[in-house]
Amino acid sequence: MAAEGIGTWYYFSPSATGDLIFTISPTSPANYDFSLWGPYISAQCPTGNPIRCSTKNTTSSTGLNTSALDQWDTGDGWASKLVIAAAQVNKVYVLYVKKTSAGTGQDFTLSFPSPSPALYCGILPIELIDLQAQARERVVDVTWATATEQNSDHYDIQRSFDGADYSTIGTLPAAGDAQYRTDYAFTDNTPGPGANYYHLKEVDRDGAITITRTVVALMEGATQVPVIFPNPVTGTLNVSFTAFRDGIAVLSVRDALGRIVKEQSSAVQRGEQTVRFPMDDLQRGCYSLQVALPSGIVARGGTFVKQ
Repeated sequence: MAAEGIGTWYYFSPSATGDLIFTISPTSPANYDFSLWGPYISAQCPTGNPIRCSTKNTTSSTGLNTSALDQWDTGDGWASKLVIAAAQVNKVYVLYVKKTSAGTGQDFTLSFPSPSPALYCGILPIELIDLQAQARERVVDVTWATATEQNSDHYDIQRSFDGADYSTIGTLPAAGDAQYRTDYAFTDNTPGPGANYYHLKEVDRDGAITITRTVVALMEGATQVPVIFPNPVTGTLNVSFTAFRDGIAVLSVRDALGRIVKEQSSAVQRGEQTVRFPMDDLQRGCYSLQVALPSGIVARGGTFVKQ
């Protein structure tokens, strides 16, 4: 069973409103699962929980259809259709199709039957499985790993001091075509004080670009000021901070009147860490964040907007 777990990443963009459905049909007996993320502004490695998924255990077709009622398949292989409104037109959705039985990873057909709107489709060039930024004395080590790559040419390592404006600080050649794990490392020798945001711009041989998720490293001078991103947030808020001892950190969200409307306790270890804080159940509005550290210090991370 050495071939279990082989998967393929796709992205597509609806060009009109309508009910989006698709079918994944094995061309020979095999089991397939799928996960769907989005919408995004451009093709990227997904973050957070998928908006549709299936973990069926049969060799029949799977996908989205108009009769299913559940967003996450409960056993029959089908999840509910995706309604594309005007705000989602030309946005990007990312689809991962994974084979859970032995065999090649491309032994299926993916189709978008009517009434799905017209689409632009492609295969994501990389399967990113790890991306980290770690402060070390006066430098930051940026490391990442891919499980597979297709047609990749190089990586631009990009840094921002505000989480919005990025500039390229280095370039590394990519693996090109690889069906195995590839590890990369880059050292930023000139980080700024406080928060340093990093993401990768992967460039294909044909010039196509994919932007990865963002990670952050905290340099000396901001050890007690949590960094929150993205801002505004729609799903999960990332909270980065430094703890001086192991223990439990309590993250609190306050509304405009100062009332605590959401809390989360997270086990932390001494050093830098990033805690994921789901915001899906929070109403739209402006909020502030604070972190009660195991040392007893309460660090405030500023305000953010929930969309």
